[in-house]
Amino acid sequence: MRTPISYLLALCVAFIAGCGLGYEPPSVPVKCIGKNFLDSDMKAWLKKVYAQPKITTFNDRTYYEFKGEGISLQFNKSDVLTTIFAYTDKADGFGPYAGKLPYGITLQLTRREIESKLGPPERSGGGTINYWSDYTSKGIGFTYNSMDVNNLDAKSYTINIKKPCEL
Repeated sequence: MRTPISYLLALCVAFIAGCGLGYEPPSVPVKCIGKNFLDSDMKAWLKKVYAQPKITTFNDRTYYEFKGEGISLQFNKSDVLTTIFAYTDKADGFGPYAGKLPYGITLQLTRREIESKLGPPERSGGGTINYWSDYTSKGIGFTYNSMDVNNLDAKSYTINIKKPCEL
């Protein structure tokens, strides 16, 4: 015999499971880079995100952090989107980003695989901080989970996008 509690528990499980049906995580809003926060494309993207951002300000930049979605948006003092950050699981307290990224990049790729797709980076550094690489002409950069500048098996930790591009 089922108790009222077991029916309630079953209903809660069914509701939670059903919430994920048909949900597609929003892709990073690359076409909004260079546009004002009040732009119609930016407003449309924000409607797709089912979470309120944590808003922080540092120097002349404002960050809209969507921790559960693994995305952070950086705006300048004129409220123009300058950089999008996509995070791997647990990077800086963010959940994993699950949407599309430019150039066929995924968060699971190693540095070796990224460099195979994009070629050698135009700028890079590391050693005392996590290794990072920047493809300025493509408008994309990476921070890896290793300080070793020779570790080609390092995984991306964050990806930053600074130019509009195709997904």
